Order: sequence, then structure tokens, then C-alpha cells
Amino acid sequence: MDNRRTVLLADANEEFRGMLREAIEKTEEFTVVGSTGDGMEALQLSSQCGPELLVMDVLYGNQMRMLHY
Repeated sequence: MDNRRTVLLADANEEFRGMLREAIEKTEEFTVVGSTGDGMEALQLSSQCGPELLVMDVLYGNQMRMLHY
């Protein structure tokens, strides 16, 4: 049984996401269930994948706040 924590990556820099995914996948504690370069897609993937952790570019936070207005 796989007890690893699930992670969703959201960052505009594709190279960074790739390096982060590689580092995370090397651990026995975490597994990446999704990756995107778009804040809105991160919301969609989050509801689809149900990750336990979301690693998101802080600039996307500003985009998400605008959804509330």
C-alpha cells in the first residue's frame, strides 16, 4: 500500500517544476499527482486530484484573490 503524501505543483517556470518533481519523486514520503504552469488550471487539478499538499507560485495567490471580487 502506498502511504506517500500527494503533491500538486503549480509554477509558471516549467524547468523549476520539473526539477521540483524530480526531487519530490526521489523521496519515499511524497508523490506528485499533478503539475501545471497556470493558476486557474491548478484550481481545476486540485479538485480533480485532491492533493494533500499544493506547492504554488506565490504570484498565483494574487490571481486567486481576484476570483473573490
